Amino acid sequence: MDAASKSAALFDAASASISRRIEVPGAPIGISTTNELVAVALENGDVVTFGARDLEPRWHRAAGSNDLQLKASRDRVWAWDRGASMFLMWDAAGVSERFDATGATAFAPTDTGVYWLSATGLVAFNAHAGKSFTARLPNHVLPAGAMVACANSLWISIDGGLLLTSLDSGEPRATLSAPEGPVPHLVCFHGRVFGGGVRAVFAIEPAADSNARSLAVSLRSPLLGLGVSGTHLWALESAEPIVHVVGIP
Repeated sequence: MDAASKSAALFDAASASISRRIEVPGAPIGISTTNELVAVALENGDVVTFGARDLEPRWHRAAGSNDLQLKASRDRVWAWDRGASMFLMWDAAGVSERFDATGATAFAPTDTGVYWLSATGLVAFNAHAGKSFTARLPNHVLPAGAMVACANSLWISIDGGLLLTSLDSGEPRATLSAPEGPVPHLVCFHGRVFGGGVRAVFAIEPAADSNARSLAVSLRSPLLGLGVSGTHLWALESAEPIVHVVGIP
């Protein structure tokens, strides 16, 4: 993303070269993708979308405040509007739904609703389709960091590890060690979990690994963003415009 030129660059996953640019009607502050859409959050609090294949403009919506964190599930765009304490969800046609986010410190969207975590250890699921719930994490795992729904579990970053909880109830199931934690970035890609923070970037394949494995990334500043595409992981640093592109085993 480039605030000065009001554009977002799309990179080729294999070569790490810029393949195309999208012009947007404002300074971009976040980007995410569904199966059908590329969504860009703007500094003025708006969200604009483009077709994932043809990059033609789709819909343009106002979120509420300009303090947005953008994520996506398979078919829906999600925004955590921290200024308004609200989660917003849009489907492919731009039809929206809102969920209360009072007290939230992290969130993990799915196509059926949104999981979120509070500073006091409350885990909640606000359902778009299905049953909502609330649960509480044990005090000894707090404070917690990022969370992601992946491989039939809800993964939560905690001190030195990852806590696996039930997607249906939020009840803890297991704890795995990780090179760093709690971290602000967790992503799911094809059933594998990737994470990173200040010192390390790591990966875990739930079907094969008993603990998270460090990847060959030497960070000089805390991560600003983390993504996985194809056979590569992309780790964006915060102090300089440096992206580490690493092949994933």
